[in-house]
This record gives sequence, structure tokens and C-alpha cells, in this order.
Amino acid sequence: MPKIMVTQAQLVCKSIAPTFRQNIGVWLNSTTKVMGAWIDACADASAAAALYDELRKLSDAELRGRGLTRDTIARHVFKSLN
Repeated sequence: MPKIMVTQAQLVCKSIAPTFRQNIGVWLNSTTKVMGAWIDACADASAAAALYDELRKLSDAELRGRGLTRDTIARHVFKSLN
């Protein structure tokens, strides 16, 4: 009796294995894409934070020379994200 149960289990495993492999491949591919997008977003946010820190250290005259004011630094930095 146990021999039949093992055989049935083996048949089930053999029948779902290709589908499982295909699904795991799709899942890994989409997970990789999402993680890549997240890493890119983190890098962009880090660059924007560095730009903001650089700009906020400038004098008002230096900001004016770049066409900015203290009130427009954040807007300028957020535009750079796009």
C-alpha cells in the first residue's frame, strides 16, 4: 500500500514540476526588476539629498547666481528627480 502512495506522489510532483519551475522563474524575474527599481530610486533619492545639502550651504548671492533662492531649493531638487 505505501508503494502506491509514493508512486502517486511522484506522479503529482512530476506533473507540477515544470509549472513550478516556470512560475518561480517569472517570480524571480519580477522580483529582480522590482529590486532594481528600488535600488535606482534609493540612488536617486541619495543624489537628491546630496544636491540639497550642497545647495543649502551656498550663500544667497551664490544661489542667485544659479537662479535659485532658499525658497526654491527643494523644488529644484525634486525637479532633478524626474
